[in-house]
Amino acid sequence: MPMVGSPLVASRPEPARPVRLPQAVKDVITAMVEEGLPWTAAAQQHGVQLQRMRKWFGRPETIAYLRAARARFRQCALAGNEHYLVAIRGGDNAMAAVAAIKTLEQISDTEVGRPSRDVSPGVTIVIRQPIEPKDITPAKAIDAAAPSAAANSRVGSIPRQQ
Repeated sequence: MPMVGSPLVASRPEPARPVRLPQAVKDVITAMVEEGLPWTAAAQQHGVQLQRMRKWFGRPETIAYLRAARARFRQCALAGNEHYLVAIRGGDNAMAAVAAIKTLEQISDTEVGRPSRDVSPGVTIVIRQPIEPKDITPAKAIDAAAPSAAANSRVGSIPRQQ
């Protein structure tokens, strides 16, 4: 006899298999990043329908691939910078040489201890400008210490001397 209330299906669904990007969509993204083409021109160049590209651009795996392609392109573009800085350092312009030396030293320092871009828990307090101190003496104490103008302006009274 089956138990009453026994589950008929698993308590949690099977994990969804990550969807692979079609090679044509990858080619379109690569053309966009490396050749600087607009997405419509890149899609037409690789024979992908614009509606299909719109659909794929709405998916997180496409955005992740685009970010990875951009990071790869930046790393490739920046790979030769040290060579050019060394060439500038050896040139005739003294100011450019000093700037190149400083930049080379900063590059070597940041390569070792590159800060993480991961978000970590905590609170960050940013002070934009100092707050000037204000007088917080109660108003009643100030009014009691100063003679009121109404007391000095009575008709027929003799002004007080202090």
